[in-house]
Amino acid sequence: MGAVLDVYADGSALDPSAEESSMLLLNSTDTLSTIKLTIDDIPSLPAFEQMMDNITRQNNIHVLDFSHCKMGDDFVMCVAVAIANNENIQAINLEDNELTSAGVSKIARALRTCHAMLEVDLSGNIIGAALPRIMELLSDSLSLRTLVLKRKTEERKYIETFFF
Repeated sequence: MGAVLDVYADGSALDPSAEESSMLLLNSTDTLSTIKLTIDDIPSLPAFEQMMDNITRQNNIHVLDFSHCKMGDDFVMCVAVAIANNENIQAINLEDNELTSAGVSKIARALRTCHAMLEVDLSGNIIGAALPRIMELLSDSLSLRTLVLKRKTEERKYIETFFF
């Protein structure tokens, strides 16, 4: 089973299984599984583009967890470019990233050519009236099986999961 690594803006990652904290570069041959960024790890847009390029060149990364990073549409455009035609990434969590319908639509279009993606979490973003169009784009995905959309109101937390 692969490890979950926290990735930093310089493209390095902390190995939680090491006895001493040691930094690993993403071009390491170690078995990886999940890359998780925190809001504090999001670098400048050009550095993020380079980091995404490095991440998607790895054949041992299967999950990208960018939840609660408040990235916005500009950063998610880099994610969309990186996942299009990617053969390894199987799940991506973009929950609570201040994405609008433009950013989510870009992800949906990229998923049409991403052959490995099984699950996408777009919860907590501002999708609005574009949801039917986005659902249409996602239904054309070659491999997507699960789309998670969670939203909160004052009274309840709703979870909507769509299976394709």
